[in-house]
Amino acid sequence: MPNGEDEYYPILVNYSSDFYTLKVSEGKENGIFLIEHDFDYPTKVHNSFEDFLRTIIACYQEKIYFLDDDGYLDMNFDE
Repeated sequence: MPNGEDEYYPILVNYSSDFYTLKVSEGKENGIFLIEHDFDYPTKVHNSFEDFLRTIIACYQEKIYFLDDDGYLDMNFDE
């Protein structure tokens, strides 16, 4: 798991208890990481929080992300 010098702040969680997190190292942003419940180490998925938000916005605009009937974030895997 992550070492004690890094701090991970959860942003999103899915049904499998996997977390998208903001990693902070030595007081500086170090990107967005996916911490999956069945993996030992986080995976970097974006270089910055800004990149992460731009990706989410683009996915909404392209109708890849949407809210389902219960109000939960869902994804169109065919897009």
